[in-house]
Amino acid sequence: MSISRGLTLFIIVLFAITTGVKPQRHSISSSGIEKGSLQEHGFKSILDWEISSNTFPKTHKSNENVSQVDSVISKGISGGGLKFIYNYDNKDRIDNYIGLSYVEGDWRNTYLIKNTYSTDGLLTSTEHFLWNGSSWQDDIRESYYYDSLRQNTLRIHESYFNSAWVKTSKYLITLDKNGNDSIIVFQKWSEGKWINSSRTTCEFINGNLLDASLYEQWNDSLWQYLGLSYLEYDDEGYLLSTVSYLWDDNSWINYIKYRNEYNQDRTTLVRNVELWDASQWIITERILFSLNMSGYILSGKYEYRTMNDNWVSGDGPIHINNPDGFEVHIISHVIEVYYNDTTTVIKDDNTRPNDFALSQNYPNPFNPTTTIEYTLPVEMLHATSLQLVTLKIFDILGQEVATLLDKQQKPGIYKVQFDASNLASGVYFCNLYYAHKSISKKMLLLK
Repeated sequence: MSISRGLTLFIIVLFAITTGVKPQRHSISSSGIEKGSLQEHGFKSILDWEISSNTFPKTHKSNENVSQVDSVISKGISGGGLKFIYNYDNKDRIDNYIGLSYVEGDWRNTYLIKNTYSTDGLLTSTEHFLWNGSSWQDDIRESYYYDSLRQNTLRIHESYFNSAWVKTSKYLITLDKNGNDSIIVFQKWSEGKWINSSRTTCEFINGNLLDASLYEQWNDSLWQYLGLSYLEYDDEGYLLSTVSYLWDDNSWINYIKYRNEYNQDRTTLVRNVELWDASQWIITERILFSLNMSGYILSGKYEYRTMNDNWVSGDGPIHINNPDGFEVHIISHVIEVYYNDTTTVIKDDNTRPNDFALSQNYPNPFNPTTTIEYTLPVEMLHATSLQLVTLKIFDILGQEVATLLDKQQKPGIYKVQFDASNLASGVYFCNLYYAHKSISKKMLLLK
């Protein structure tokens, strides 16, 4: 489990969607722990509690034979939505991703997040930009620092204010012998100095499986208990349950439980959310997941239970946690995750190409020109024959905005320049058509 590992993508999106009148949800009696009690302990929502107590750790599975995440789409019960589109560099690292909101039947730019890496491959910064209607504006910056073992031990957050970057908070990270984040101290910048805010202490089993986490808040001169979580796994390392407790002055009291139910081949998962009602656990919510055979999530759907014990579709926190560390946390009704195949960049000295390929444009993002490289393969019976090749550009709505090429070419490696001076900032798709085959790549224009 890693809260701030350099190459781990960790997004928290609080996406509230107005849904009108709903059936009454199942409630907990006054003798139990109610959701409202979170505010008394410093949490704004259950989502805060879930994230702070680290209740959804990654498993120990590998990332073999799994494609990159292409995009994530969330759909609200009332029709709103979010879309995240990911772009990768030539080393298959996330270079940037753009968030779009679905408003009045149209996808609109909302924010952009761009990663920067050091020459030796470490993530050094993540910059957040907001769309102001015509261009991207600086918003937040996160800087990552490492020890001699290339382990992330410090993360500093800054906000862009009055044309300057201003420090806001930081994470101090202590790692155990296996490289797990064992102690994470969160501090806020106030009146020219760092002030303790919260601390999470984690214990692990079998190398890197999170076993327990203790959450504390700073009270002027000492750390005070706030939350505690214990996790249980099966023999293969799959998470079965997480039980969380709140500190009530002098003892721990039951608060919330997450219980996972898998089918036989583990391609479906039901994550039940249960609250303590004085004497028993009551199921109040659930998330229905579908997964591929490698344990990577394809979709998630949120439902809540009414007073009449009926399950009703609604908007709630859905957590996407893949074995390779990819994480997305969104409040929505449905989340769908789409994957794509990685593209091998073919070297220029390959004079007899064997694969049909479209490389990622470079630079990307670009303004206003970029280079598109593609490879036409050698066919055994047609090594020198001409074939019709078409290269087109489409916008995010699927409308064609440019035709860069539409002619016959021999097998080989080609480069084409694309000038987007007359186009608005946003996501575009480059589609290559050849011999009844096609390949598509995303491009990001930033002006």
